[in-house]
Parts: sequence; structure tokens; C-alpha cells
Amino acid sequence: MRDSGVFVDTNIPVYAHDVDAGEKHKAARRLVQDQWTRDALPSLSIQVLQELYVNLVAKRVSGRAARDTVRDCLQWHVVENDRELLLSGI
Repeated sequence: MRDSGVFVDTNIPVYAHDVDAGEKHKAARRLVQDQWTRDALPSLSIQVLQELYVNLVAKRVSGRAARDTVRDCLQWHVVENDRELLLSGI
């Protein structure tokens, strides 16, 4: 599948898994579920995946469940952080 041009930042998957986040949880969960149904998957970065793991563990999600969530997200278009990307962004 190709990249949809949508970039997902850390707070979206974190809220999608945070059942204590009320309306933010519901909205984020809908957004994430919608991304899985598109022909073109969204993008996220290695940094977002790292932050997702750390935030899930901080919210007392088991390390294994947090790792499985990150592994699922690896099916999306992953932007690799490297020197060229840094310079391109600058």
C-alpha cells in the first residue's frame, strides 16, 4: 500500500489506547480505525513509534502489549529519521 499523505502524530495512537481519556479516546479511536480501512495508509515516524511505546508503558500498558501496538503500526508508512530528512526539513 502507498502513503496517503496523512501523518499521524504520537497523541492520536496514545489517546486511541487510553480508555481513561474520555472523548479524546473515542475521537482518536475512530481516527485510527479509519486509517486502517483506507487504501493508502498514513505515515508516522520512528520517533512517533518510540514515543507511543514510552507513553503506553507509562499508562501501565504491559511492555508486550505496547510492543504489539508498535508492531501493528509498522504496517503503516514509516518515515525513517536520518540526516537527509533532518536537512530536508531545515
